[in-house]
Amino acid sequence: MNRREYLECIDMYEDTYRYWIEENEPKDYAHSGGVRGEQEALDELSESYEFFELKEGVRANGFATRVKKALAGVKYEAVYFDEDVIDTTQSGGMAEALRRFTGRGVLNSRRRDPFFKPDFSPDTLRSFYYPGALTLISHELAERTAAKLGTAYGEAIGAEDSRRESCSYGSAEFLRECLMEAREVLHIPEVLYHTYVEGDIEYEVRQDAGQDDPAGAGLPRERDEASCGVTCVILSKDNPGQLETCIAGLRRSAEEEGVRINISVVDNGSSPENRKKLENLAKILDFKYTYEKCEFIYSRLNNIGAALMKEEYPENKYLLFLNDDIEIPKGMNFLRPMMETADREHVGAVGIKLLYPDGVTIQHAGVTLLKSGPSHKLNGYSDEEEYYHGINVRDVNMFSVTGACMMLRREVFDRLDGFDEAYAVGYTDTELCVRLLVHGYYNVCLNSLYLIHHEGATRGQDAASGEKMRRLLGERELFYGHFGDFLMDGDPFYSPNLTATDLDYGLNVMLPGRTVPLSRPEEYDGKYNLRPSGDKDGKLKFALDHCGYELNDELGNRDFYDIKGWAFIDGSKGFDYEKRLILKSGERSYKVRAYDTYREDVSEVFGRKGILLAGFESKIISSELKEGVYAVTLALIKNNTNKGYCREDICRIEKSRA
Repeated sequence: MNRREYLECIDMYEDTYRYWIEENEPKDYAHSGGVRGEQEALDELSESYEFFELKEGVRANGFATRVKKALAGVKYEAVYFDEDVIDTTQSGGMAEALRRFTGRGVLNSRRRDPFFKPDFSPDTLRSFYYPGALTLISHELAERTAAKLGTAYGEAIGAEDSRRESCSYGSAEFLRECLMEAREVLHIPEVLYHTYVEGDIEYEVRQDAGQDDPAGAGLPRERDEASCGVTCVILSKDNPGQLETCIAGLRRSAEEEGVRINISVVDNGSSPENRKKLENLAKILDFKYTYEKCEFIYSRLNNIGAALMKEEYPENKYLLFLNDDIEIPKGMNFLRPMMETADREHVGAVGIKLLYPDGVTIQHAGVTLLKSGPSHKLNGYSDEEEYYHGINVRDVNMFSVTGACMMLRREVFDRLDGFDEAYAVGYTDTELCVRLLVHGYYNVCLNSLYLIHHEGATRGQDAASGEKMRRLLGERELFYGHFGDFLMDGDPFYSPNLTATDLDYGLNVMLPGRTVPLSRPEEYDGKYNLRPSGDKDGKLKFALDHCGYELNDELGNRDFYDIKGWAFIDGSKGFDYEKRLILKSGERSYKVRAYDTYREDVSEVFGRKGILLAGFESKIISSELKEGVYAVTLALIKNNTNKGYCREDICRIEKSRA
């Protein structure tokens, strides 16, 4: 990597949105007819739509022509699009010019904080008015909604407070009611509006808005107790201590919230000693205990538990599936919010945010469809921060939720014939959630609440067993075979403009080193002239983060060894050396490329901006290696030479017989 490439790479990380714009937005809109064509399209849109603006800003280049193209002749009742923030320090003529049709370069240099939105998400809409600063509402829908709310049309659209021609000032509450009332809603995943507002873009909605809002109505405690009954199914084996903690917390919450709950525990083969403990526990904590020694098949065992409880409590309206390693914090009243959400006619499965036992790290905040498949977004991130417009603290529609804590109406579960028993463990909850989407339901994750999840306490982590991972990959193939056509359209609740590979909410830009491809090992001829460098007096600064075998990754790559960390040569420029790994086993040696990765943390620790690309990662194709134990050497080779520094035996990998 030369100096220009190095600086360009750093610039991409530091101003990623500018590069996203360069890759994804049209260079101009001359092909649409320029200013004249734009005005004609704007006049046409104004005949059908009221333009509701919640925050002042400027429309993007070619706004009207791009909206008209996206409509494709279909009369949607509501239209919204993505947006960002534009800094405008100029006044007078320049500010006014920005309101019209400005040059692309002027806008790009001042744009930041893009908000890439989901497709229509009714439950996210209840959390905040995510469609944002500018929404197009058909005149008919605005009139119909105003009449429903008993409000004069002119008052509802704020006609007397119009900010400028063809743009009305409405309220987030009124616009929310419009979208809830709309028959057809279109989201255009393009940045078509730039606000002038500093900071995050939030459009809070009062929860008392509207006269017929099931979200605010809740489930009154005086409602017939039978209709509020919950059947809870828990699978447990050889885990009496954790199960006791789970059910005790569940009983406590049910009592505090005034919820009648009936609990079924299905045991697929505890030891005689633990079976006796569970039988005694069933008497103390009042739950139905079913012992059926068999292979752990999550779908089948949950179906058994649900069927048994339906016979005894057919009146219970709600089904709650809960892992035995779930812990319910004191005072965390979660049952009624889950019931209230599941009670909405359009809702399928309801999940909840789950934290690891430290009470800070996110285990589950909803499942998103990424390139590698359904993935737990924000897994491993700290819940002490808010991410992407508060998605980890709001109640939002998601592609799927985890079966570790999932509620749905019994009638919906029965209508879909429960869990598909062709899936043993890995994709059981996601498969059910996708079937719900196919049938027109919306899944919701309540991220305003949380429970604690001691993940894998009973049956262990799939990643810890090659056999379990192979089974998981087989179920993945089955899942994509069943829903391949549906999945081709992507995740409706996750913008295609956001990363398709990572668990954060970064932009969908292929940054160098962000997604590392597989490397094919080559025979090493021993021609590098390497100087060993130690910890105390060496010039090669180094740390290893990970070395291990991986069956697959976020890109869908399979069967490789993953080695990553950071390294740089003290006193040199970041682009002076290239990183290599050398693998040695007996007389056999390989060399493999190590890709540079962005490491802002290393740069901050050492106080040097020139080492922002000090990170390295190599994904080595396993099938290309002969059997043996390989000692790994890290080498940094100076550009255009065969000389460099090395750290020997930084880790070892073992290639065994398949």
